[in-house]
Amino acid sequence: MFPILGGGSGNLLLQAAVLALPILACFIIVRDALRTAEFALTYFGVLLFVQLWQFPGGLRHYGILFVAFVGTVWMWRSTLPPRRAAPSLWVALLVINAVGGLTTLAWEFRPLAKPQCRDLDRDHAPRRQVPHGLA
Repeated sequence: MFPILGGGSGNLLLQAAVLALPILACFIIVRDALRTAEFALTYFGVLLFVQLWQFPGGLRHYGILFVAFVGTVWMWRSTLPPRRAAPSLWVALLVINAVGGLTTLAWEFRPLAKPQCRDLDRDHAPRRQVPHGLA
């Protein structure tokens, strides 16, 4: 996904724009500079952690950014009258993430394919490898 969004290319302006999208989305939804700055600090902190410690995690490990985003919008919404409608961008982001979560849940219930490899078959015990010189 990173190369699709312009990552790995020599275009630094495109990479900066892609990295700024979550912060821009946060500002469009909350329209509060303090809440957006709180989210931006969290966002850059996670990105800094990933870069400094060479975190090899996959895309699923970045869910903490969505949790921080939800927390930011929640803090902003707590200051508003309770009957005000949620912004449509916020509702769209929640629906997209809900569909992604349901898709992940559906994959958890699919049976695994029967192994074709003899070493993985339950009827045959896997061969034990003996290091050279110890046999």
